Amino acid sequence: MIGKILFKLKNFVEKQIHAYRIQLIKGKNISNKSRISKGFKFTDIGKIYIEDYVYVGPDAFISSFGKVQIKRGTIIGPRLVIHTANHNYIDNIKAIPYDKELIIKDVLIEENVWIGDSVIILPGVEIGEGSIIAAGSVVVKSVPKFSIVGGNPAKIIKERTNIEDYLINKKQDNIYLKLKNEN
Repeated sequence: MIGKILFKLKNFVEKQIHAYRIQLIKGKNISNKSRISKGFKFTDIGKIYIEDYVYVGPDAFISSFGKVQIKRGTIIGPRLVIHTANHNYIDNIKAIPYDKELIIKDVLIEENVWIGDSVIILPGVEIGEGSIIAAGSVVVKSVPKFSIVGGNPAKIIKERTNIEDYLINKKQDNIYLKLKNEN
């Protein structure tokens, strides 16, 4: 009996803390029409831009030394990791295996992208509109629009075959999270 009460109390407190953290970050760069699940960690919220109807799954980590932009309608599974910086190990290094200089590159995720569970996105990557990133992928280079990629490193598996359907739904503004919120 006491165990059940403590469990319910713990869940209540966690929900309240998450709601408070969301209040702190939403509004300026993050749309109020987007949903960010619990357990998120963002290093510099001022460099993260999330548009309408974006869903970010639980336990996301965004290291935002550079700008991270996630456009409208993107759905992201749990445990996403985005990096915008890497240590210098290439030019004029002052130490090994790398020095203290950071090489910073922005990350851009275009509209209506679907990113699966446990995906890692590295600095400088741009993911094209309507693309799908398979679970567990490590995205090391940019992805053309309407591509389906997977693996480590992520490679193009195929292209979307339903681009006409995609464009019709886009024109009708049939964004999954928007439709879900209306019901």
